[in-house]
Parts: sequence; C-alpha cells; structure tokens
Amino acid sequence: MGALLRAVLAILAVALVVSARAAAAENNPPAPLQDGKNLSEELSKRKGVIPPKHEGDSEMVKKAPPAGRTPVIPPPGQRGGPQAK
Repeated sequence: MGALLRAVLAILAVALVVSARAAAAENNPPAPLQDGKNLSEELSKRKGVIPPKHEGDSEMVKKAPPAGRTPVIPPPGQRGGPQAK
C-alpha cells in the first residue's frame, strides 16, 4: 500500500508542477523585439536559427595567405628532412 501511495503522490506532484509552469507561461507573454515582433515569431520564421549581426571591424578579418607552392616537409631520416637522433 505504501508504494501505491507514493506513486499517487508523485503523479500529483508532477501535475502540480506542469500546471504551475503553464500558468506562468500564460502570465508572461514573450518579450517584443525592437521592431515590435516577438522572439517566438522571429525564431519560427527563421526555423530556430538566429543569424549573427553583419557588423564588426573588417580590418580584423584575417586574409588568406597568398596562393603558390605548398612546401613539403620530408619525413625524418630522408634527405632534406629532420635527421633521427
């Protein structure tokens, strides 16, 4: 009988938590963004992806190295490579 009582109390506790969260969600509407839309609408429109803003210092972007011949480092012990000790 004790196990049945614990199971019923656990189910009641879960139901209480779920109903409290639902009530809190109804009382707290989503915060609007600067353009008047809310974040939920924006995420839904973009399929859950928030892209980064397109701003920043363009001088901080590291340029690709000049194209050319890629150096090849020979394995140890071969001519031109590090010698084994």
